[in-house]
Amino acid sequence: MNSFAGWVVDNPWKVIGLALIGTVVLGFFIPGLNLVTNFEEYLSPSNPAVEAMKKAEERYGSQVFVRVTMVTEDTVFDEGVLERLEELRKEIAGLSGVKKVEGPLNSQMIIGQGDSLVVEQVAPGGVHPKGQEDLENYRERLMGNELLVGRVVSQSGNSAALSIEMETGVNEQEVADEIRAITDAYGGPEEIYIAGLPFMNSVLSEEIIDDLIVLLPLVFVAIGLVLYLSFRSPRGILLPLTVVTLSTIWSVGLMSLVGVPFTLITFILPVILVAVGTAYSIHVLNKYYELSAKDLSKREIIVKTASAMYSPVSMAGLTTAAGFLALMSSFLVPQRQFGVFAAIGVFFSIIFSLTLVPAILSLLPLQAKNSDGDSIFSSLAGIRKSFLKGFERLVTTKKRILLGAFLVVLAVFAVGTFMVKIETSQRSFLGEGSVVTKGLNSLDRSFSGSNQLLVEIDTSQKDGLKDPDTLKKMEEFENWLKTKEGIKINKTFSLVDIVKQLNQEYHGGDHDYFRIPEKENLASQLLLLFSFQGGGLGQLARGDFSAGEITGLYDSASSTEIVELKEEVHEYLDENFSSIDAEMVGSTRLSAMVSSKVVSSQLVSLVTSVGVAGLIVAVIIGSIVAGVISLIPLVLTVLINFGVMGYSGTPLDLATLMVSSIVIGIGIDYAIHFIERFRIEYEEGRDEEEILSATLRTTGQGIFYNAMALAVGFAILAFSSFSAIVNFGFLMALTMVVSMISAFTVIPAILLLFRPSFLESKR
Repeated sequence: MNSFAGWVVDNPWKVIGLALIGTVVLGFFIPGLNLVTNFEEYLSPSNPAVEAMKKAEERYGSQVFVRVTMVTEDTVFDEGVLERLEELRKEIAGLSGVKKVEGPLNSQMIIGQGDSLVVEQVAPGGVHPKGQEDLENYRERLMGNELLVGRVVSQSGNSAALSIEMETGVNEQEVADEIRAITDAYGGPEEIYIAGLPFMNSVLSEEIIDDLIVLLPLVFVAIGLVLYLSFRSPRGILLPLTVVTLSTIWSVGLMSLVGVPFTLITFILPVILVAVGTAYSIHVLNKYYELSAKDLSKREIIVKTASAMYSPVSMAGLTTAAGFLALMSSFLVPQRQFGVFAAIGVFFSIIFSLTLVPAILSLLPLQAKNSDGDSIFSSLAGIRKSFLKGFERLVTTKKRILLGAFLVVLAVFAVGTFMVKIETSQRSFLGEGSVVTKGLNSLDRSFSGSNQLLVEIDTSQKDGLKDPDTLKKMEEFENWLKTKEGIKINKTFSLVDIVKQLNQEYHGGDHDYFRIPEKENLASQLLLLFSFQGGGLGQLARGDFSAGEITGLYDSASSTEIVELKEEVHEYLDENFSSIDAEMVGSTRLSAMVSSKVVSSQLVSLVTSVGVAGLIVAVIIGSIVAGVISLIPLVLTVLINFGVMGYSGTPLDLATLMVSSIVIGIGIDYAIHFIERFRIEYEEGRDEEEILSATLRTTGQGIFYNAMALAVGFAILAFSSFSAIVNFGFLMALTMVVSMISAFTVIPAILLLFRPSFLESKR
């Protein structure tokens, strides 16, 4: 390694030139990076839930709707309110890519006229009524139609909703952007909310960009401040920041080059790489300043620094990369992508720290670390020294008590792990303050719910849905949905409801006939009359009536409840539709599938990262015992992470799911550096106080700076727009501090108390 380090020091401009060329080439691709927020794209195309949704889209058109709700203080049955609602509907309906907009004025209703049926809009011509008499007649018609109440108008009559269906294959997010622009112009005495997946994707794209604009500069400033407090020199700030800047450009540029987009998860990659990537150059600089105090030439100092750091920095980087790569076991595509490119970014940070930093140092005059003097830094340095000295006294005098306390803490937080809740909903990720959540809340408050349950009934026979027995099975299923325990399905609608209403109107509006006709062919005849009158069925039935969808609306629910709902529905369908193909499709099935796999995904990635990290340490030090010891404080850190989540009510979601694997990869670095230095000091034959003091004074200082930089870097995520990312940042910052403290206490206590044999083996 001395020869390579010597080549780097002797050829600094070649090293710098290669780094700059790579940066320009890969940086060229960054503007072409795509942004994908559609959750459906986060799952494998071969996933059964995704395949079912794609099949339904091919059969019935888009399964995704946008809902625009208008909420008044009093009533929507006001001429001015209805006029604005009509204008809003027409503007949205005129957008390219919008197939249909259904609202309280133009929704279809069935009216019986003698022996015939008429299908017409609730408001004649879909135009808002004028005058008090017409308004009252309109109100009676609309509020008397139970199929429309709870869908296009609230039970209280103070809210109205527009349901927007898009053309299949259009860019739904672009259409949602245009809908947002239109609704923004209608702000007034009424409150207007938007809900639906395309709208959510539109908001997410906007907020991801806003987050990057805010978070990236903040993390650079925060890390720069920590570096300044650590080294108090321009090179101590600029060199690590240069390393992470180049590493980030290379990693993100490579993402764009191979066509991997930014997503809800991968968009924080630049922030993470800035925080994580500083670790390696910090250790290099810490060694540089340690050697600069000795009577050596500049070249000797830099060569010795690089040579001494090759092994610990490379191995520490490998364990960090292993933690990220453990995310490859995730079932979500973005988490796998995040793991791969975070690992690649770490690899780039290692390369630049071991080559570019020594190369630049060789061009600069030799510099010893600035003394603390009488400035504020003397106080800060004093605090740091007292902090480390306190650990030294604690470990050397209270080893057994310390390990006993470790077991108590372990038990306390282990209890908290059983309280962790899984939550993968939009509401949880975005937080209650999001405009998306406010739109969902509006649907929950005023209508039949913001969530949609879709079940396809496929008879595989032409006119199969018209069969009275099939219709009765569908009706029984809808009744079961509305009366079962658990999630309350507030409203259902299907071909059954159309047939029942047709039967009622055919019999003069007598409510006793709001049922499936007893005569075998009457349902078929009524549906034929309905189609002759221009009635539309949309998703309720295919053109040949071989298949159709049942829709259920329900309020926002927890992920656990949604999983239970999916299982209950599947069980019911299996038991009662044995001769007919009945299958859940749509967002509820997708959400339930994701939630049900969170725990297994977490366990696999956790076991993988722990096993790989321990194995790497065992190989580096040449001892299985060393590998096990290095993992003990990480077990504490992981349990504290889950315990804090359980006690605080922080959910296990798409972001916090990654914390444990990442912290093991990063936290094991502290164990590697600490054990390696402790081993060196131990071989010198010193007493335990001298061994621990020397380790904390040298490597301990680097670990301290590194942990503080990471904690501050992750804490910057508190400024994110997304609740889940805020939680992720808080937990990562907490675990960095816990990992550092564990390395300073648990590891030396075990080493001094048990004196494992690997300490005495010669290097």
